Amino acid sequence: MAKKEWTITAERFIAYFDIMGFKYMIKNGDLPDLYDKFSNLIKANIKGNRRSRISYYIYSDLIVVITQDGTQDSFKQLLEASIKITNGIINLDWGVSGSIAKGKLTFDKQNHIFLGQPVVDAYLAQEDVEFYGIVICDSAVGDVKKYLSDAKNKKITEHLSDLLKEERLHFKSGYYSQYHLRWFDYMYNEKGPTHPYYIKRTSEDQTKQKMQGMLQKTKGPARRYIENTMELL
Repeated sequence: MAKKEWTITAERFIAYFDIMGFKYMIKNGDLPDLYDKFSNLIKANIKGNRRSRISYYIYSDLIVVITQDGTQDSFKQLLEASIKITNGIINLDWGVSGSIAKGKLTFDKQNHIFLGQPVVDAYLAQEDVEFYGIVICDSAVGDVKKYLSDAKNKKITEHLSDLLKEERLHFKSGYYSQYHLRWFDYMYNEKGPTHPYYIKRTSEDQTKQKMQGMLQKTKGPARRYIENTMELL
C-alpha cells in the first residue's frame, strides 16, 4: 500500500508541549548536554515509520506534534506519542504543561511554515494549565467523546480506553472540569514491539516519588504545578 502524501493545509490534531524552567536550564546548563537530551527525547518518543501519521516541530522549549489528518487513527497515534513524550520529559526531571487541539492547520516543513487556529487554541490552553499535564481544547472534545465511545464498544485498542477523563483540574483561571490526558496512568512497554505498547501502571508510587523529588529541588511559583499534579495523582 502506497504511503499517503501529506498536504500542506489540512484538518489536523496538534499536541503542544511547553517545557518549564527552560530559561534557567539555558542560563545555567551545558548546551551540548541539553541538545543530547532533546535529541534522545525525540528519537525515543517520536519514532518515524512507514505508517506514521505524525510529524513534529521544535522551537527552543516548545515541542509540537502534528498529525497528517483529522482521523481517529491519527488521533490514536497522537495520544500514544503524547504519553511517551510527557513521561520522557518528566523522567528528565523537567516540568511540562500542554494541550491538544484540532482544526485546519498549515504545516510546510520544508519552508518552516506552521500556522493555523489550532496553534492559537493550543497555546492559549497551555498557558492556562497549572499542573504537569496535557489538557484537551474544546476543538478536540468531540473527537475525545467519539474515541471513548469507540473504546467502550471495543472498536479501538482497549488498553487505552480510560486514557482520557474529564476531571477537576488546576488552571491559572480557576479550578474546574476539563478533559485531559492521564499520562501518569500509563508507561511505555520497553520489552519490544508487542502489544500492548503501553501498560497500565500497577502503582502510582513511582510517579509520586518522582514528584516528591522534583518538589524538593524546586522553589518559587513553580512548586504549585508539582503540588497540583500530586493532588491529581
